[in-house]
Amino acid sequence: MQIFEPKFYNACPVCNKKTLFQDNIDSCSEHGTVSAKKVLIVNIYIDDGTGNIRAVAFRENAEKLVGKDKDFESVKKDILGKQFLIKGKVVKNDMFARNEFMISGIQEASPENIIAEMETV
Repeated sequence: MQIFEPKFYNACPVCNKKTLFQDNIDSCSEHGTVSAKKVLIVNIYIDDGTGNIRAVAFRENAEKLVGKDKDFESVKKDILGKQFLIKGKVVKNDMFARNEFMISGIQEASPENIIAEMETV
C-alpha cells in the first residue's frame, strides 16, 4: 500500500459537496451561500494480492487512516504493510480515465476475528 499526503477541501455542511469559493464567499450548487467546512481526503494505493487500485477515503474513513494531529511521516511508517478490511465501490474517474475505489468503511484487519468468523461458517 502507498499513502499520499492528506489534503483538505471546503465542503457544504449540508450535502458534503465541494463548494466554489468566489469573492470571499463559499457557495454550494445545491444550497447556495454556505459556511463551508474543511473535509479531510486521503488517497492511497491498495493491493489485494491480485492487483492494485487507487483508493480515496473521505472524512471519518480518512481520519481512521491518518489519525488526528499526527505528522505524516510517522503515519506513513505506521500504516505501510498493515492489512485492512476495506468496503466501498469502484467508480470511473473521467478526469484521469481510470477506475478508483471509493472507501465507505475501513478497519484494521484482525486475524483473530477473521478466523473466528470463518469457524462459524
